[in-house]
Amino acid sequence: MFNPIDVTGNTEHYITSMLFQPLVELDESMKFIPMLADTLETTDNQTFTAKLNAKAKWTDGQPVTADDVLFTVQMIGHPKSISSIANNFSIIKGFDEKGKAAGGSERHRRREEGGRPHRSVHYEDAGRPEHVQ
Repeated sequence: MFNPIDVTGNTEHYITSMLFQPLVELDESMKFIPMLADTLETTDNQTFTAKLNAKAKWTDGQPVTADDVLFTVQMIGHPKSISSIANNFSIIKGFDEKGKAAGGSERHRRREEGGRPHRSVHYEDAGRPEHVQ
């Protein structure tokens, strides 16, 4: 299975980078190139606002939403989630040096405690759009 959150080798990284687009890419001069996000703006280089491309869709035709982006980041940061890229998220407030959030996200705790339909938080679920249950 090709999972962009848990890539283990160069071939897998290459294939997942073709299948799953990032919000933005960086060009050789370190300027943002739009991908799933039309823009990525900041005034202080600490807080960033991404404006998603209204035409971005999942393979089932559903739009890519801010909730999907949040879900993916929270999945990567969940202490029980296996992710080879979690350390890239260590710069996010509330994440530790390994890119994990203490205690997991509120959304995933609710799911584990019965607040919403339970979903496993293993890597097989990582990277899915939130609307897929």
